[in-house]
Amino acid sequence: MFTIVGDNVFFYVKNQAVTSGTNFDLYMLSLSNLKWQHMTDQWESFTNCSYDEDYGYCYKHNDGFYTLNLATKKMTKEADFEVEEGWSSNALFYPDYIYVITFEKTEIQEQLYDNQILNIFDRDYNLLDTYADEFKAMGTGNMIEDTGYSIIYTSNYKYPPDYYINKSDIGEGIILHKIGE
Repeated sequence: MFTIVGDNVFFYVKNQAVTSGTNFDLYMLSLSNLKWQHMTDQWESFTNCSYDEDYGYCYKHNDGFYTLNLATKKMTKEADFEVEEGWSSNALFYPDYIYVITFEKTEIQEQLYDNQILNIFDRDYNLLDTYADEFKAMGTGNMIEDTGYSIIYTSNYKYPPDYYINKSDIGEGIILHKIGE
């Protein structure tokens, strides 16, 4: 997999089986000068990271948040964050919030996981809200988009979005709204 940001392409490389806690080698290709750089061998997969012109940001499952200075290649742990019983996670980085959806495997079923929790952080890595109750009752869903005013969520990734959260509710006790009601 790869991620394109401006004139840079980031590549994630692993030469062994991917399991929980696996680190990836991160490479950066500059499209302006066609120069390859090995950035780190301690990166997270493409599903849990984001970039701007100066930094890479990642969440390592059951470990914490990291930044990578793209100029110096220095990686810094910014904050700890672990979840009990967490089997896997997906981190989404937006300008004003970071969303970490953690998944649990609670029963043997056809789907890979059957329980999820939405954790919302500000960009200083402070946990603002956690929402679990209604999400735990859902099937395999996922966050679709942060629209700027609301968070769009689907309870089943095979179907169109069916829920939203007003961003003004973050930190006040999230209320999950059914689209169309």
